[in-house]
Amino acid sequence: MSDKLQLNILTPAKTICTDQAVDTVTMPGANGELGILPGHATLLTLLGPGKVTYLQGSQLHSFEISGGFAEVVEDRLILLLEKVEPV
Repeated sequence: MSDKLQLNILTPAKTICTDQAVDTVTMPGANGELGILPGHATLLTLLGPGKVTYLQGSQLHSFEISGGFAEVVEDRLILLLEKVEPV
């Protein structure tokens, strides 16, 4: 188990980030907010509209999404998003 998550954020138009080592991610699930840490169980979920945040060292990054999907497999989180707007 790693102490970091590898984050990939993709939209139909472009790749927002790829293989970013992050500490934690918070995102809007279809039924409420989800928090993802290193070592999280395998997960495939629908995302609703709202704010995604991730912590990278001491920097907090945030953006608004319109919805999409998230997949967690072996300390890798992939967000497939319809639309992303910086906060």
